[in-house]
Order: sequence, then structure tokens, then C-alpha cells
Amino acid sequence: MQPDTAVVLAAGRGTRMRRDDIPKPLVPLGGRPMLDRVLDGLAASGLARTVLVIGHLGDMVRDHVGGTRKGMEISYARQESLDGTAAALTCAGQELDRDTPVLLTWCDIFVAPTWYRMLCDAWQVRKGLVLLATVIDGDLRMTDFVEKPPGRNRGWADGGVSVLSATARAVMAEVEPSERGERELASGIVRLLRDGRPIGVERYSGPWADLGTPEAVTRVEASFGELL
Repeated sequence: MQPDTAVVLAAGRGTRMRRDDIPKPLVPLGGRPMLDRVLDGLAASGLARTVLVIGHLGDMVRDHVGGTRKGMEISYARQESLDGTAAALTCAGQELDRDTPVLLTWCDIFVAPTWYRMLCDAWQVRKGLVLLATVIDGDLRMTDFVEKPPGRNRGWADGGVSVLSATARAVMAEVEPSERGERELASGIVRLLRDGRPIGVERYSGPWADLGTPEAVTRVEASFGELL
């Protein structure tokens, strides 16, 4: 089954953005809300539907986005308690068909829009959970996953876009809280690996950024203005 649905995580407070007036998804990137750029890319990739997981100032996000985007249906799931990324995906599950694979991304991950479709195509071949990764060195065989390892700046880096099978989503829904008290996608990935389930890694070498701070937004505007 080819993924035709996306989930966009857009519930966080975005405290590093230092903005109290608007939610993080609506922070401008090149003169337009960063969320708009993600949604436009998903629609251009042929995805039929996106579920937006909203939370902090979520009504502002809903009012801005509405119910469609360039022919793509938009629906919403509210994460009442900001208790982790796996918990956010579980909230979205109420709006998803139980057996469908989904493309998952964050509202503040900047990639070339063509990579949404390329990742869906890769999943069609691999039939597993596929991570989009930026590569410094390494091969295509994932054996472990460590979130923000101390003292490490080489190897694979999770690019923040993935396609999850129904089985993978079910595992994510069962993860226990981490030491930070949050139910995290990273914990689900580790469990999948330890259960011997296949995880594919697609090599990505295009423009990429985590738009978590005003400084990151400024860098993207300066470096990738032609894509904005």
C-alpha cells in the first residue's frame, strides 16, 4: 500500500523561538509560515490527506490552515498534554485508518519538497519503517538508535521525516515514558530494532534544517533563499 496520508507534528510550544504572540508553526520562513511550506510540499507530492497534531495555540493554527491545502484534505488531532512525540503520533491515530502507512514529519523540519514523495516510494520497496537521514559517514544498515548522543557529531542523523507502517505505529503507541517523562518516537525505534524488525535508511543529501530557533530560520533564509 502506497502512503497517501501524512502526519505533521505541530503541537509544541517552541520556547526556543522566543515568540509569545504566535505558535511555532506560524513563525515566518521567507515571508510565509513555516507550516505552509511543509503542507505545500506534501500536497505537491500527491498526498491526499494530512493530519495536523496541534496543541499550544492550536486554534490559531487551525484558523490559518483550514480544511484543505491545494486539493489535500486537512484534519486535526489535539495533543492536550505535551508528553512526547510518540504520544503525539498516538493522538493522530484517532484520525487515521488502522492499517495505513503514514509519512511523519515535524512542522519545523526543512527539506526539499521532492523528498516526501521519494521517501514514500522508498517505503513501497522496503515495506518497513524508513528514516530519512542526513549522512556524514556510515552505511545503510541500522543497528541502533541513540537520540542526541553526548560527544558525538559523526554518523547518521535522523532527518525528521519518516514513513511508518501500521505495525510501527502500533509499537509507537505502546512505548513507556523516557527518563524525561515523555513517550518518544526514539524509544519506539529502539524497540523495533531490538525486536528484529527491519528499519530502512534513505540517504538524503539535499538542503535540510531544524527550524528550532530564530537563528536557524535566518540561516535557511540566507542559504536556501532560492527554494523559498
